[in-house]
Amino acid sequence: MPSLSAFGESIYSKLNVLLGVRAMVEMGDRWLSVEEMSKYLGVSNDTVYRWIDRHSMPAHRMGRLWKFKKDEVDEWVKSGGARRTKGKGEE
Repeated sequence: MPSLSAFGESIYSKLNVLLGVRAMVEMGDRWLSVEEMSKYLGVSNDTVYRWIDRHSMPAHRMGRLWKFKKDEVDEWVKSGGARRTKGKGEE
C-alpha cells in the first residue's frame, strides 16, 4: 500500500497535468502574447521576434504589441516556416 505522501504526490502530479491541459485548451482561439507564444513553442522571446522579422512568422501588431493566433502559428511551423530563410531580394 503506497504511503500517504506518495499518494499526495501522485494527486499533485496529476493535477499539474490537468491544469496544463486546461491552460492549453484556454489558449484555443484567443490572441496570445509574445511571452505566451514563446512558452508554447519552447523558445525565447528573442527567437519569436527574430522569426517575425526574418521568417514571416504570422503575427499581428496591436499598437506596440505583437499578438498571435495559435492555429496560424501551428500551420506556419508545420509548413517549415522557422526553417525558411529569405533569399536575396525576397521580402
